[in-house]
Amino acid sequence: MTEIVRGMGVLLSPSLLLGLFVVFGTWAVTTGWVFSCREGLARLLRPLGILGALFPWAYAFAFRPWHLRWGATDEEVEKLLPGDELVPDPGIESTRAITVNAPVEEVWPWLAQVGQDRGGFYSYEWLENLAGAQMRNADRIHPEWQHREVGETVFLHPATGPKVASFEPGRTMVLEGWGAFVVEPIDERSTRVILRSRTPKRLGVLLYYLLTIEIPHFIMERRMLKGIKERAEKRGLDPSPAVKLSRAALAFRGAHAAIAVEQLLAIAYVWWCALSGRRDRLLRIAVATLIGEGVLVSANRGDCPLGGLQERLGDPVPLFELVLSPRAAKRAVPTLGAITVVGLVLLVVRGRRDGL
Repeated sequence: MTEIVRGMGVLLSPSLLLGLFVVFGTWAVTTGWVFSCREGLARLLRPLGILGALFPWAYAFAFRPWHLRWGATDEEVEKLLPGDELVPDPGIESTRAITVNAPVEEVWPWLAQVGQDRGGFYSYEWLENLAGAQMRNADRIHPEWQHREVGETVFLHPATGPKVASFEPGRTMVLEGWGAFVVEPIDERSTRVILRSRTPKRLGVLLYYLLTIEIPHFIMERRMLKGIKERAEKRGLDPSPAVKLSRAALAFRGAHAAIAVEQLLAIAYVWWCALSGRRDRLLRIAVATLIGEGVLVSANRGDCPLGGLQERLGDPVPLFELVLSPRAAKRAVPTLGAITVVGLVLLVVRGRRDGL
């Protein structure tokens, strides 16, 4: 029981905090408080209030339509898939897909062995384990995990999981309360993996899903699709174990991650100060670290200056590729650089306007 409470706490806390943020922002804007505050803490909270009020509109009209059909074509969104009959009149439907550059027979085994007590879900293992899932994502095909019986539980957590509604090897697995996992061949060397989820049209269920589950579900499911793609393309049915990092490589990855977090916090603080007008010693430190990072990146021709050392330590995966696709990871450094430059420019403009 304790583990279930812990898991629900980790799952629901971010959504609940986001909900409080939206409620605060909406109240602050509709009452006019956000525009009347002139000094002190109230002035610092002004940007947060505005962002909180804008978030539900940006989510409803931009982010939500995008993530409900992430990676899927119009045809895939509209066509019937196995398992649709379980929720024939859904209140919410998501169809997400990805192309895997490997044949179906090398993709399906990764999907067939999903489950907390089997191959994991190829998503954010550290986040799942924070919720007490005791997850361990597999990096090879296990022949003994390639079959499921109808009615069998696919554990998401040691204490719970959906049951198998149907299982068609090489084609589809349908889980009650989740949806369909479908593989379709494009040609002899590539495959589409499609995930379809349907939520019943019941007010309580819809509100619970919208307010607490929808965003975390997308984040984890997107990573799962990418995890399947990475494994199938990289290893196929190769039973050899994954590369084990040395202690030095693991320590360096941790230090590298800490530096990246520090840089992200510095960018966020610069933007905060640019919007709020705040000026303090911490801002000077943030600006100095960002300028220093910019010089190092420029000297390294736009790439992370720590990448070479990471490779020499035997860590083949760039830091941003641990959480992003390879394409998005390549764009991460220049994108963050552009966001930093805009923030610094706004900071200077605001300082001149305020006479600072």
